Amino acid sequence: RPEGEAPPAAPTGPPPRVDKVDAYLKKIVCRERVERGAEMLNAHRALLGEVEREYGVPAEIIVAIWGIESSFGGFMGNTDAIRALATLGWETRAKDDYFRNEFIEAVRIIDKGHAKHGGLVGSWDGGLGQCQFMPSNFHVYAVDKDGDGVAD
Repeated sequence: RPEGEAPPAAPTGPPPRVDKVDAYLKKIVCRERVERGAEMLNAHRALLGEVEREYGVPAEIIVAIWGIESSFGGFMGNTDAIRALATLGWETRAKDDYFRNEFIEAVRIIDKGHAKHGGLVGSWDGGLGQCQFMPSNFHVYAVDKDGDGVAD
């Protein structure tokens, strides 16, 4: 952190915990989201079919995750993922290493040239992209589709 710069504010935190799947689904699944999902499934049917054939993930599952996690790319977060993960890693250090490890994985994304410093913007917990994958998942699942050596 540059001298004199205040430490980053702690992320606002996760939504309240919901114990029952039914209650959770009632909060996140609405008619509008389902209709938009059907539209997106139809609009991207060819690409989704290609992804399904290549990776074995049903198109409907991809669209469901996409809709729930970012409202089909409408909101992917506006938090510097490095700062968020560093803060969470520090604040939760006594309990577990999850966020500290995700911070290290986010730094690796930058180190390997997949993103520039400041270019990893996501949710309060470091989730990235339209499906809000955590940095550790990037290293496992990201694919270089155009052959330039950088995962797309």
